[in-house]
Amino acid sequence: TRRPWRTGRWSGEPPSPVFPPPGCRFRTRCPNASERCAEEEPQIREIAPGQFVACHHPVGVPQDRVADAPVMIG
Repeated sequence: TRRPWRTGRWSGEPPSPVFPPPGCRFRTRCPNASERCAEEEPQIREIAPGQFVACHHPVGVPQDRVADAPVMIG
C-alpha cells in the first residue's frame, strides 16, 4: 500500500547532512513547519502503539495525541 505522505512532492532542497539547520532538519521543506520547528529539534514520540514520529506536527494526528515526553528506543 502507498502511504499518503509519499505520494506528494516535497519542494526545496534537502537539508545539509554536514551543516543541518537548527531545530527540525526538514523544516525548510515542510508545509506544516512552525516557529517551534525552527527552535526545537523534535524528539521521537509514540503516537499510536508501535508507531513513532519525530515531528512537532505529524500529519493526521491530533495535537493532543502527540506526547510531550520523548521515547527511549534501543
